[in-house]
Amino acid sequence: DYALRMVESIAGDRANDRLLIADEDRRHPSTLREYTFSGKYTGRSLPQDSFGAEAEGVALWTCPDGSGYWIAVDQLAPLTLFHLFDRVTLEPRGSFEGKLTSHTDGVDLHAAGTRRFPGGVLYAVHDDKALAAFDLRDVDATLGLASDCVQ
Repeated sequence: DYALRMVESIAGDRANDRLLIADEDRRHPSTLREYTFSGKYTGRSLPQDSFGAEAEGVALWTCPDGSGYWIAVDQLAPLTLFHLFDRVTLEPRGSFEGKLTSHTDGVDLHAAGTRRFPGGVLYAVHDDKALAAFDLRDVDATLGLASDCVQ
């Protein structure tokens, strides 16, 4: 079994019996490691070159049709990179960054529409001092995602 060393974030997908755990220990490749809901390591991790810095926050963006995306934080400076991976296959689907957001640890996703964010929103910590909000419609448009996640 794989020993987790410095767990930053955990997110789960019950439909696929998957927990993705961000292990930020730089003495080993920092990446997302896959476990089952019963706590068993599957032996699978995202490729070591998926993250240029530390794997940090992780959130699941589910779509009404059962597809979706994992959004994972790559804590780079000066700007954080947000990587998207396919919900089922974990294949990369693209990356984006904000104009200012850096040193991001945690993220949270609110996929339901609100008055300000009709397509949903990704919230991200900025430099341990502020909160950034990414409109999921902009993420969809930037990456050309092929799903019905955004209304």
